[in-house]
Amino acid sequence: MPIPFIERITATVLEFSEGTGNSISKIWEMIKKGELETITNGRRRLIVVESYKRLVEQRRSTKPVPLGRMPKGRHRGQQIAAAQALTVQRSAGRPPKPGGSVPSHRKVER
Repeated sequence: MPIPFIERITATVLEFSEGTGNSISKIWEMIKKGELETITNGRRRLIVVESYKRLVEQRRSTKPVPLGRMPKGRHRGQQIAAAQALTVQRSAGRPPKPGGSVPSHRKVER
């Protein structure tokens, strides 16, 4: 009878993916960032399940990220307008680009 995932000491990347619901690429990304502890057994990479439990507890103890709607007054159109205004403010002190206000990739040959 197989040992339940949560009671295992280590798991392969594929077993870990199936046990946690994370994609294999996400698991490799977490390994690369050092979020998951791994060991090798020959050529096999094994993830220490306890390191995942610690990661989950650590993330549970931090302030949760709100899900759902964005706060009032921050609709997508307003976000774009604010970003454009910020870009205009940043470029206000710079000398004008050669060729006027038409972007170089849209210039029309005359």
